[in-house]
Amino acid sequence: MPSKSLEMQVLKRGRQRKRQVDLAEDATVQDILAKLAQLSGAPRSGLFVAEHRNAAKVRLFAGEAPVGNFEVGGLESVEELPEVIHVQRQKVSMQESEALELLDELLALYNQADIQQKVKELQQLFLTENRDRRHYGLRVDEIVQLQRLPVLEKHGLRSVTDMYKAFEGPLNEDPRLIAKQAEIYTTLGQDLTWLPAKET
Repeated sequence: MPSKSLEMQVLKRGRQRKRQVDLAEDATVQDILAKLAQLSGAPRSGLFVAEHRNAAKVRLFAGEAPVGNFEVGGLESVEELPEVIHVQRQKVSMQESEALELLDELLALYNQADIQQKVKELQQLFLTENRDRRHYGLRVDEIVQLQRLPVLEKHGLRSVTDMYKAFEGPLNEDPRLIAKQAEIYTTLGQDLTWLPAKET
C-alpha cells in the first residue's frame, strides 16, 4: 500500500492533465525523478519537483518528499505516462565527484564560527567536568544535526546513515574521501586530539 497518493502535473500555466503518484512512505523527490526519467526517457538532470508552500511555489531538494499535489519541471506533458505511477525508495548511490562535493559542503558548514564556538564550549565541558569521552560524538552530533540536514537533503539523503550507505563499495576505499572524512573528524573534535595526551 502506498503511504500517500498525490496528483502530479507538468509545470506550465493553465489547466494541465494530471497523473496519480502513489508514493511509498520513505520515497523522496530523488525517487520520483528517477521514476519519471525511466518512464519518459527525459534526462534526469533536467527534471525537478515544485509545490506550493506558504502561498509560494518552491522547488524541492532531492531528499525532500512532497507533502501534497505537485508539479514537475522538465517534462512537456504527462500524456505518455501511466495513469498511476508507483514510486518506491531507491538505494542511494553516489559518484566520487558528488561525494567529494558533499563532504566539502559539510566541512564548510562545520567550520562556521558559530558551530566551532559550540564545539569548543562542548570540549571545555568534557575537560572541566570529566565527562565520559565516549559520549562526545553524540553530543557534538546534536550541535550540527539541524544545520547539516539541508546539506544532506540537497544530495538526496535524509541522515548521516544514508550518507555512509551511499559511500559503500569503492568510495569507502577512495583516498580523497578518506582524507576528507578525517578532516571532518578533526574539525568536530571527533578524533579526540583536544584531550590531554594521557586520556586519548
